[in-house]
Amino acid sequence: MEPSRTEAALESLLSLFESELADVIFPDLGVETLRQAEALLTARKHALAEAETALQAAHHAEDEAHRAFVRLGRKAIAYGLVFADDQPKLASQLQGLALELAESGSSSGRLEAAPTANKRRGRPKKADSSLFDPSTEGSTTESPGAEAGSQHRDAAA
Repeated sequence: MEPSRTEAALESLLSLFESELADVIFPDLGVETLRQAEALLTARKHALAEAETALQAAHHAEDEAHRAFVRLGRKAIAYGLVFADDQPKLASQLQGLALELAESGSSSGRLEAAPTANKRRGRPKKADSSLFDPSTEGSTTESPGAEAGSQHRDAAA
């Protein structure tokens, strides 16, 4: 960091007291007094830099703790919704909390509401199996790209 105008002026003043005014001593003021004040300022600057670094680390740690708490809260809401499946009032309260948690956001801003109690569980239904249906045997559905490819092969032959 570049020294301020005041700091530059104080350094120049100290330089003068170390050279041209080295033999001059005023009551309670001399080159040693100025050096001590400069050393104290330097020490305070270092302490401030360390405190700022510690503050940044504390902010980061608090952020991590907040995210962990939000994750646990979301998990607790999901468990609670399973328990409250047959208790609409409790399910409504939990869903309200899930929405508040999602609206408040987190430091990553990626919270979603917990799943609703009426969400279907289990395996999805089987897809249409007409691909293996014997009644459609013999009729093939080629993609337009496949047709173009066969025409290209015929032209090359």
